[in-house]
Amino acid sequence: MSLEIHHVLAIIDTATEIGCAVDGLVHVGFLESDVELTRGTEEAAPQGVAELLPILAQGLGHRHAGAEMKERYEAALQEGSAVVAVLARTEERKQLAVRVLHECGAHFINFFGPSTIERIAR
Repeated sequence: MSLEIHHVLAIIDTATEIGCAVDGLVHVGFLESDVELTRGTEEAAPQGVAELLPILAQGLGHRHAGAEMKERYEAALQEGSAVVAVLARTEERKQLAVRVLHECGAHFINFFGPSTIERIAR
């Protein structure tokens, strides 16, 4: 997973929602390389999101918020959900990613920008 700031992250619970989100994002113009999907299992959470969040939050000076979000994303992975990270360098791309993710049932949607962490949806 890229360590660049400018990501929309969201939790997705079902395979149907994952398919909807990935297909929808590609359909509206995101490259496959712009979309990172980390699937969780009850045994162990993959490292991708766990590595990305503290770096983003620390770079923004929001250690507490980043730690809180990291815990939420890690818990979702341990429960078997997936976390998607979408590279969105512009406001338009951010809004487009959020719309697609929301329409596909994603939740706990947040944006990590160059100077802020924006909570979009619980």
